[in-house]
Amino acid sequence: MANTEIVGGVDTYVLYEEESTYGTAVTPDNHFGTETTLRVRKTRNLQKMRGMSDGSTGGQTVRTTLTGKYQSTLSVDFNPISFAHLKLIQGAVSGSGTGASPFSYTHSTRPPSITIGHMLNNGTTDSRRRHPGCIATSYTLRAAEGQAPTCSMEFMSGTSISASTTLDANAAIPTGSEYNFDGGTLEAPDGSAIDNVIDSVTITINREARLHYGLSATAVSYTYGATTYSISATFKYKDDDHWTNFQGSQTAYAALASYATMALRFTNGATKYVDFVFSNVTADPHDDNDVLNEALTEDVTYTAHTLVVNERVST
Repeated sequence: MANTEIVGGVDTYVLYEEESTYGTAVTPDNHFGTETTLRVRKTRNLQKMRGMSDGSTGGQTVRTTLTGKYQSTLSVDFNPISFAHLKLIQGAVSGSGTGASPFSYTHSTRPPSITIGHMLNNGTTDSRRRHPGCIATSYTLRAAEGQAPTCSMEFMSGTSISASTTLDANAAIPTGSEYNFDGGTLEAPDGSAIDNVIDSVTITINREARLHYGLSATAVSYTYGATTYSISATFKYKDDDHWTNFQGSQTAYAALASYATMALRFTNGATKYVDFVFSNVTADPHDDNDVLNEALTEDVTYTAHTLVVNERVST
């Protein structure tokens, strides 16, 4: 069969695997979930060299083009089946995933680097593209009325692609089905369900990742800086609870109000659940939306100091 145009997800697939040494490609054999999109952007950061006229070239035109730092960004969109991918942004995991010992994903200072594999089944000549040295920079979980939860993960890498015409074998997706929107609750404080109708909720984890190059065109190591957790939600207005929480009091800017904990939970059947538990949660900003003949809504963004995610996959 000759090479021809290929179709995403039909002739392609995406895999990942943790690395033992940063930037050293490994064979990827895990799915993030049910992947729907992979976007890859690569740059060589080319340097245009100009100098004083030497008789053949002038100062305005380019004399030489040199390579700079190799950089790439990768974005993966998927529907979650398990939440093992959270180790890549949180950094640490413990537990066995059972009712007595759920997986617990907690913050660590240095999440692992991974190799992301992009496999292109292209008839005569296949294309295996391993992107080593990928480190997570952001994670977004979205859930909205009538829509299954979706996840997006952003990665950056400073190491070049490992290419071959021999594809890495595809892997089985995690056991079970995708999580659904009808098994979700948002609670604040943890254990007290918010009684407003929730149109949508979004969790975001941002981590300040940094690549280190030294005297090299490719990255040789990485570190992480600050971590930021946020929860954004759109509610149908019912009472002044969220407005009061933002204000600190009914009448004026008083002491900052906060929830000790806030939890977003999803269940999937009788045994599976995932529980995002935030601590020291404060609201900022808060928007009111009063539109003619529409239900009054509130858009609230919360920030949190810490996050622990617990996941049970079996009894």
